[in-house]
Amino acid sequence: MGDHSIIYNRVEPPELKPEEPKAEPPQSPEVDPAAAVEIEEWETKRQEWLGIDVTVYDGKFSEVRWYAEGHVIAIWSNVNFMHFSSMADFETPDAIYGMMVTGWDVTTKEAEAQNAQATTPAEILPFPPRSLRTLAKVGPQWQPVGVISKEATEAMNDLHEYYRKHGTKMAREYERRIAEAEAREAWEKAHPTKPQDTIVNYFPIRSSQLKGKK
Repeated sequence: MGDHSIIYNRVEPPELKPEEPKAEPPQSPEVDPAAAVEIEEWETKRQEWLGIDVTVYDGKFSEVRWYAEGHVIAIWSNVNFMHFSSMADFETPDAIYGMMVTGWDVTTKEAEAQNAQATTPAEILPFPPRSLRTLAKVGPQWQPVGVISKEATEAMNDLHEYYRKHGTKMAREYERRIAEAEAREAWEKAHPTKPQDTIVNYFPIRSSQLKGKK
């Protein structure tokens, strides 16, 4: 195969072990009363999944979009929402959120250049509202795009409150992940992987009716 090979080795068929009898199903363990209370409390909380798509402007403002209630919901935030990208879920006293965050970064100059070349309204990037002040001045804040539901409002309030408490650590962890990814990409580019040979070991399986025949 050019710079590598595929090698097929025909080997002796192994001795198959006799089928073991099916084990009796295990008895259900007794539920710890404290654990039962915890499970009951967990089940009473509102559970919500947020598949968030975000565009971050200049690392300072985020246009956040997610699909719920049959349509796309959008808000603007003064938090870099890519800092949430490592979170799978988090819990508040009233709700449990599952999350997946994907997105990209853009600068104001890049957005202006793209808008100058846009041929349809769908290609035009919006800009953060002037009324939304920076995180450094006012802390985590957000604004809805249009009217949004009570559930969406609670979700954004919970996320921004979480960021208020943990945002410094989240930003530091995000920068660390980016630096590690860039270093790994540079190393892989400088040390390209050499194709390895592929070895396939196989043996024929004969029907029990043909046992002893050739």
